[in-house]
Amino acid sequence: MTSEESVKDEVLNELRSIHLQLGFQDDSWIHDRLLEFYGETNRARYLYADTHEGKMIRAWAVDVAPLELDLETFNRTALRLRVVIEAYYDLEESGAGRERLREHLNLIINTIKAMNRDLNSTVSLIRAWTITEPQVLEEAAATAGEILQIRMELDTEIANASFS
Repeated sequence: MTSEESVKDEVLNELRSIHLQLGFQDDSWIHDRLLEFYGETNRARYLYADTHEGKMIRAWAVDVAPLELDLETFNRTALRLRVVIEAYYDLEESGAGRERLREHLNLIINTIKAMNRDLNSTVSLIRAWTITEPQVLEEAAATAGEILQIRMELDTEIANASFS
């Protein structure tokens, strides 16, 4: 298993472990690829989750990609990865979905922080952490109502990474 796969699996497992707190009936709405990489014809299946409130737009996704390879002195190789976590939520009445998204984002942030600085030892350190403001996905609005999207990026580093 490559370093990218190890990190992705670790983050996915942690997020799936809190699926009930995120309002999901099961963990199948925490995806291993972002919506932008999912086929156009199956987007409704990707977005609509069985939640405690019934069927609604709610999904999380994780992706990991290399940023750069850093060949340093002393034969130490460091791999820099970007962990991307995205959420897609229904805007709901009076913006209730935005508040629910913020509440669930805090759960995700606390879950990642609980993994410690090194994501349960899969990375050496987290270099940067950015979160975008919730945005409405315009292209999906015509078919599914107003969908909020938020994106979190963690720039990480793995010392002595596995490149197999």
